[in-house]
Amino acid sequence: PYGAIFLDGKPATGLAFFLQSYDKRKQYTTGLTLDHKIGEHFNQRLAVGYDFNQVTASYFGPLGFWGEPRGEYSETEWSHWTTSIDYGANYKRAFRGGDISTATSAGSQMANDVDKKLRLGVIDFPAPVDVPTLVFGSIRSLAGDDRRRVVNGGFFFQEMLGFKDKLFVTAGMRIDGNSTFGKDFGMQLYPKLSASYILSDMSWWPDWSESFKLRAAMCEAGKAPGAFDAVRSWAPVAAKEGKPAFTPATVGDPNLGPERTREYEVGFDASFLQGRLTSE
Repeated sequence: PYGAIFLDGKPATGLAFFLQSYDKRKQYTTGLTLDHKIGEHFNQRLAVGYDFNQVTASYFGPLGFWGEPRGEYSETEWSHWTTSIDYGANYKRAFRGGDISTATSAGSQMANDVDKKLRLGVIDFPAPVDVPTLVFGSIRSLAGDDRRRVVNGGFFFQEMLGFKDKLFVTAGMRIDGNSTFGKDFGMQLYPKLSASYILSDMSWWPDWSESFKLRAAMCEAGKAPGAFDAVRSWAPVAAKEGKPAFTPATVGDPNLGPERTREYEVGFDASFLQGRLTSE
């Protein structure tokens, strides 16, 4: 039969079920953090991180293999690397003998995600081989070449006011931008508001309960769309008589933004019997 291999004059039937597949993995992670403090009231922090992942998967069917008797070899290489920068600063003050306290926080974050996937293959080996390569077969193909890059950046500001270490009110705002947003869609604002009151600090609170805090909060968040959801894209195809053509892949939307959610929370934190019993 076509593609049959003979060893010592006899068919090498054992090669029909011989298959090799390998996965090679690499990962590198590194980062740098700088902390700076000025006096008792101000501190700031800068963190830079880098993470790299790579997976190479290979598939080898020798001459005589049942799936492709002429022999086949393919490789899929996936790479992903992320760079992140995070900066935050805090300023704390107290007034009126400590009855009123403030804590101001501000900062920014940036993340750059790059993803790449490459698929290559060859078939039709000229001779048996133990260690194939991507140029060993006479028919070579590029099965896929996918690349994606997503950049996300944001700023935040938060102010917390405290009164006699019993009542605390916090208000904040985050401003986010993402490369996956539509070209006509601007930055997004996500507010945050919370309050808490420590009832257990009152003079009339019973001794058998060490702490009891009431709390309420409201915040908004957003989930960015996919890398190409906002972009109109086209996919190459083979048309009549094998002529090159293209077809729509994604419709796209220049006004596409994140999926927004709003959350409300009301609750309490309590501790009883010297911490033996807690409840939320």
